[in-house]
Amino acid sequence: MNIFDKNKRLFRKVKREAGFILIPALIMTLIGSIIISALCAYMITGLKADTLYKSKADALYAADAGVEDAFWQIKYDNIKTFTDPVAYSPYDYNTTWVYTLSEQVNREDVTVGIKNIWIPQNIPVPTNPAFAANLITIGKLIITGSVIGALTYQIKITYYPDDTDNPLQIDTLGVWLPPGYTYVEESSNLEADDTAPYYPSSVDIVPHNGGQAILWNFTAGSLFTGDEGPPAVAPFPGVDTSTLPLTATITFDFTSQYPGSVPNAISWITTSGVSDIPYAWDADTQIFHINSTANTTQAEAYIARNELRQLQSSIAGDYYATGNSLLSAYGTNRYRSIWHDPSSATVTSANIPADADVAAAYLYWTGWKADTSATTIFNDAAYTLNNWDAGSAWDLNYGRFRGYTYGKTNPDVKLTLKTSLDLSSYASSLVNISFSQSKYGTITASDGLDFAISNDSGLTWSSRIQAFRGPNSPSGNFNYTLPSQFVQSDFKIRFYVVGFSAPNQYCYLDDIKISAMMADTSVVFKIDDGTGAKQVYLDGDDNPQQGTQQLTASRSQVVQNFAGGTTPHGFSYASFRDVTKLVREYSLAPVEPATNYTGYATYWVGSISADTSTHDEWAYASWSLVIIYTSPATQGHRLYLYDRFTYSNQDTTNGINVDFDRDGQPGGTISGFIVPHPVAGEINAGKLTVFAGEGDVWYGDDYVAVNGTKLWDGTNTTGNSESNPNNCFNSSSMGLGTYEGIDIDTLGIDPASGEYITWSSGILQEGDTSAQVDLVTHTDVWNMVYMILSFRSETSTGGSLTYLIKD
Repeated sequence: MNIFDKNKRLFRKVKREAGFILIPALIMTLIGSIIISALCAYMITGLKADTLYKSKADALYAADAGVEDAFWQIKYDNIKTFTDPVAYSPYDYNTTWVYTLSEQVNREDVTVGIKNIWIPQNIPVPTNPAFAANLITIGKLIITGSVIGALTYQIKITYYPDDTDNPLQIDTLGVWLPPGYTYVEESSNLEADDTAPYYPSSVDIVPHNGGQAILWNFTAGSLFTGDEGPPAVAPFPGVDTSTLPLTATITFDFTSQYPGSVPNAISWITTSGVSDIPYAWDADTQIFHINSTANTTQAEAYIARNELRQLQSSIAGDYYATGNSLLSAYGTNRYRSIWHDPSSATVTSANIPADADVAAAYLYWTGWKADTSATTIFNDAAYTLNNWDAGSAWDLNYGRFRGYTYGKTNPDVKLTLKTSLDLSSYASSLVNISFSQSKYGTITASDGLDFAISNDSGLTWSSRIQAFRGPNSPSGNFNYTLPSQFVQSDFKIRFYVVGFSAPNQYCYLDDIKISAMMADTSVVFKIDDGTGAKQVYLDGDDNPQQGTQQLTASRSQVVQNFAGGTTPHGFSYASFRDVTKLVREYSLAPVEPATNYTGYATYWVGSISADTSTHDEWAYASWSLVIIYTSPATQGHRLYLYDRFTYSNQDTTNGINVDFDRDGQPGGTISGFIVPHPVAGEINAGKLTVFAGEGDVWYGDDYVAVNGTKLWDGTNTTGNSESNPNNCFNSSSMGLGTYEGIDIDTLGIDPASGEYITWSSGILQEGDTSAQVDLVTHTDVWNMVYMILSFRSETSTGGSLTYLIKD
């Protein structure tokens, strides 16, 4: 039987068994229905799980986008525009500023909250932002921190005591190290000598805000003191109590999990003894808490931002200073008598970046006037006593007032002006009293002349002011500038003869004069944006206008000039007006799509009032425009503008270090700034520009020095060079002409090469909060109008300190 036969037989057999497959088919159908139902259920569950996973991932990325947006808000200072629920303040540690992203992310609404985090471990969170801000911005007690070397941290404490302050006690000193950094125990220089009076009573090292807090406690030990004497115990390391400001330097070592990184540490101190500075902290580093929510997913981050704190005297931005003179001399003649009225200066992209935006513009003008230009308010040549209530010790003698007490019983030694003078209209001027004084006979050390002044018609008097005393005191002209509080409507003066009680002893008084030295308070100001010069001014509401009206000053300063010693030689003045609105309105307008105002224009200033002479080197008339701007290239600079008008005087023998801050000490201390941490490739630690009038090129031996180092103006004139900067105020500035009686000098090591106050010079150090500036001259006299100091203080974020995502 072949195979085909077998198949036929099988086929026949199956064919005869009809319905055999029904039962297995039903069974398979039942089983299949069970399996398919379960399989379908599994597939549905898988689809739901995939949808849930995708939803969570979308929310996760959305929340992360909120954190990134907060990073941007903080880094680029947009957080300062937040007003809900209150205006943002870096010193508000209790408010959370909440906002919603303008667009959905992955179809999710994202809500972001940003809060300042208070770090000082043993100081309660400040409840009053204004109080906390004042502690920092007044700059009286400053604490800063920086890394020196590879793994050493330095804390610098600087204190500017008031004359009435008690000794300042440091109770605790603390520092917080962020996650990844650890204090090396007993490495602080505070702990190096256990016999030192400042040796801490205890040191606490505790976990704090994800990192580590180190707290040095002191039971006694004054860190600083006022002027009343040395501290009760030795001061902290580095403090020299004989100089101001008083500075201490504390160092310690740390370890790091991040080689080459710099910790965003924060240090602080608590104090006692001086009520207005109970504590201080390093406000240059801020810690922010960010909370971002999308649906039910939250992302949290803590980040640090480093930015120089803004003290009260600082201005944000960078600057360009220009200007010109209105006077020049003929040829090489030394006497400026040729007018260039008006004169101009041009600002272009070579001076200010094209993407800059003018934030402020200040116009200064200055000039010299002869004594004859002063306005006489009162003059008595001493021919009669009609203007005076004369006591018994006074009489007339050959056109002079004579005072003596010899032969008189209980003499009335007073000589008092009868009628009050109204000086109120001269409040913005320099009001000067002058008189001629002399003596006759054998004068003793106790013989002399005093006077007093009153601003209430003689109801009360100032303390007595000594005009001269003793035989060696000079005769001749005496000058006294009235303090501003006495330039009132009810002014009186009174003289007192002192001694002169022996025979043939006489005090003489003559030519009593009260005069007002008045500034020029208006000028012609024109701006040419390329379409022609337009005369502009600010109206009574401070709005920019175009027309023939002159621009008026908002404030003026006047100083009397002297030809060495006390011999008057005219007076000089400086006037000021904020012209920001004018510069933005009438300089070159932005071309769409740009919206920034660069200040590009030619500026003209004219009609500056000044006296000229063909035989007087004092004559000058000049002006300067300072434009402060912001731009992406210069974001984060801090400027410190000092514009107290100062006359130098002269001392050809010993020289004069001009006391421009009026503290009674040579030179001056400028403060209110903090030198930032240098960044890679940065050349300059700072930049200094000085505007002065009346400097002369033919007189050398005058210079500007910062912390003992002379700075160069970039010109090579008589006695002046890069290697020997010794003729700074020489009417020769880079970009300006010579023999013009004007200097607008940006000083440095080599200004022509862009090297100003360089890091390599060591003139300024990171963390410095003040600098000694010396303005030295011998023969040359000049008038300093302003001084600008600039530092880079670019905001940087230190990345995320911690990051947490939770559902």
